Amino acid sequence: MVTPGAGFISFAVPVKGQPDKFLLGYNHNNDKRILLVTWNTHTNNPDPGVEILNRADEPIEEDTINYGTVGPHGVLWFWTMNMHGQLRGSVYSFNPFLSHPKTRKHVIEGNYVSNGLVWCPLDQSRLYYVDALRNRILLYHYDIRHSNISGLADVIFELALWARYHGHDINTKHAHLSHMAIDVRGVLWVPVFGRSEVLEFFPYTKTVGRVIHIPAAKVSSCAFGGTYGDILYVSTYGYGYNNSRDVRPNGDNGGAIFAVSNLGVIGYEAKPFLFPRPLAH
Repeated sequence: MVTPGAGFISFAVPVKGQPDKFLLGYNHNNDKRILLVTWNTHTNNPDPGVEILNRADEPIEEDTINYGTVGPHGVLWFWTMNMHGQLRGSVYSFNPFLSHPKTRKHVIEGNYVSNGLVWCPLDQSRLYYVDALRNRILLYHYDIRHSNISGLADVIFELALWARYHGHDINTKHAHLSHMAIDVRGVLWVPVFGRSEVLEFFPYTKTVGRVIHIPAAKVSSCAFGGTYGDILYVSTYGYGYNNSRDVRPNGDNGGAIFAVSNLGVIGYEAKPFLFPRPLAH
């Protein structure tokens, strides 16, 4: 059951061919749902249509859906994390075309707590994965035919090693790699939560290009948008969320979404979720 006005949304992705339909990750206490929501941005409707998609007999083990995205073939991928007790997480896919189970847990070699998944637009067998525990970016082989993460290929970036080599004063207990985006060149844009920065990272050469300063400490995620896909939108956390007692530093503008333009790149458009049946408006 979805309780109106309660819980929180961890992600939202569009549905292919349905501009007023969105797939959401919903958390309320121990209730974790994948929702299909009708939302018309031109109408103020306090009670939008909501349909629960994931089945109760396909449990999500951890207590929170952390974030989600759509991979090749329009399949939803999301990752989870325990917010209480032992820190652990899992990666799941949700494919409504399957008879059962539609929600599938994936065994990830070398890691089990993620903070982001991105497929390379130049070669979708390359899956980039943020290792949340060790502040690394991992490269995995992705089996496109079977929609499965098939094996660890390489560690392509480690925040602590990069910071030490370049003389950056980064406390990796407080700075974390977060939800990254990718452009049409296959270059990653990686926010550093706790550091007011977004890194332009070249996966093939394992090098950092530009370091973009954001006037907020808690930089959470990146996404490309705009008419031509050339604007990098960077979301940030505010202060006092989730009963936090953090004190806002002077000059910090956390809680806003920043638009970074004139980068000279075009972003990779986010894939929409593919639904197996027509949806009524």
